[in-house]
Amino acid sequence: MRFTKVDEVPKRGAYHDLKDDLDRFMKSGLKIAKIDFHQDEYKSATIAANCLRVAVKRHGFNGIKVILRGDNVYLENNM
Repeated sequence: MRFTKVDEVPKRGAYHDLKDDLDRFMKSGLKIAKIDFHQDEYKSATIAANCLRVAVKRHGFNGIKVILRGDNVYLENNM
């Protein structure tokens, strides 16, 4: 086992970014929206969908449903 010196522990992922995006989706008035993400943001559509599902649950957006179809992720507003 080796030990490497570091100055600080890296921060965890930024939850507030997804919360802001979910707020924006709710205010947009759209019923269904496709999520366009870049490969540098998420490795796959499955990971993006799971991150969104966790954010929906964590921040109490009960009216939002995350849908995964192939390589596409959709948000549906059920309010």
